Amino acid sequence: MKKSLEKLVKVEVETAPVHTDAEYISYLKNQKKVLVMGSSAYIPFCGTTYTALFNMMPVSINFDNQPHEYPEDVAKFLQRKLDAISNLSVQVKQNNKING
Repeated sequence: MKKSLEKLVKVEVETAPVHTDAEYISYLKNQKKVLVMGSSAYIPFCGTTYTALFNMMPVSINFDNQPHEYPEDVAKFLQRKLDAISNLSVQVKQNNKING
């Protein structure tokens, strides 16, 4: 059992694709560019700039009411982050009334 596991692990490691940082950055540069709005509504929650790690690379957006251009994967990531911030910052009111 041990030998077969070692062989399996060795094969997986040998066949796993290896990408360098330069290759990945080149991949992102070739993606379609998408605009993400840097709304000033986020300033009370994040300050004037928000930085997050995207695949171990820092990505920042300024909240200056201007659209910012990012590769598509990065734009989707940032938009998910901004949506989560919006959802956390909205105060939820509980309705105890029953419709009827």
